[in-house]
This record gives sequence, structure tokens and C-alpha cells, in this order.
Amino acid sequence: MLEIGTIGEAAYVADDDDMASSFCIGEQDVFPQVFSTARMIALMETAGARALKPLLQPGQLSVGVTVNIKHLAATPNHTQVSAKATRLALRCRTSRTESNHHETGMGRYFALRKHRRTVMGSLSPNNA
Repeated sequence: MLEIGTIGEAAYVADDDDMASSFCIGEQDVFPQVFSTARMIALMETAGARALKPLLQPGQLSVGVTVNIKHLAATPNHTQVSAKATRLALRCRTSRTESNHHETGMGRYFALRKHRRTVMGSLSPNNA
């Protein structure tokens, strides 16, 4: 049984591919060399999914359905970033988590998030 307060965590060192500057579609798109909001959300999603994983049956996956974030600070390249998601509620097949994201090297929070995930049955990662 999945308990309220279950925690999921994810961490890694951000590199060039994680920077906002790597997401330029056209030459008019110029972004700074800081950890991108898109990659920050992916890190949040990973921590949230890991917190929900003990609830899943074989063949089930979880997907994010709502994300409400505050990106509080720019994070430089080659900084360790981490996310910790705490399960706040579980109703039917939907889970609510809250995350804090921490820059290990900088010793500060760079984002806050509230997130909902739902369980999808009988899907494999290759045909989702």
C-alpha cells in the first residue's frame, strides 16, 4: 500500500544538453546557458513518478496531468540538481505530489512544484 508521505527522488549533474541555450529552434531563438525550465520539469516528473512507482501493477505507467511550478533561480551549467517529490494525496488513480528542487553545489532551492500524475494501465514504454 502506498502511504501519504512516500518520497521519490532524482538527481544528476546538468550539462550542455540541459541548458536553455540548447533549445534554439531557429537562429532568432537565443537563450542563456542556464538549466532550462523544460529539463527542470522533466526532473520533477521523474521524482514524482518514482514516488508513485510502488503503487503500479505490472504493465502500468504513470503520466503527469497537471504541473504548477515556480522557477525561482537560474542554475548554471555543470551544477548538480536534485528533486524530491513527496506524496500528498491519492484518489482513485490520481496522485498529488509536491516537490522542492535543490542545487547541491549552490545550497539553495531553485524551484517549487505541485503536480498530479495518473496511472495508465497495460502500456509498455515502447508503445505509449
